[in-house]
Amino acid sequence: MNDSLIHADTFFFTTTIVVVLVALGILIALFYLIRILRDASRLARGIREEGDAISADVGRVRRSVANFFARATHRARGRRTHRH
Repeated sequence: MNDSLIHADTFFFTTTIVVVLVALGILIALFYLIRILRDASRLARGIREEGDAISADVGRVRRSVANFFARATHRARGRRTHRH
């Protein structure tokens, strides 16, 4: 019986060490996962802001081009009217 008790104590001691090491490994993995997710969130926010800025720039260019062609068309029509 004494031998069986020593084996049980050894088993529980070894199991406790393994559980603590696995828990520590999981905590370290979670720490790095949280850091990665925070960085990804910051990166996504920056991409979203840049996308909004690009969208605004494209909108301004489209309006500028539309105004340019509207003025050019207006001038061309005005010249045709004066030639007759």
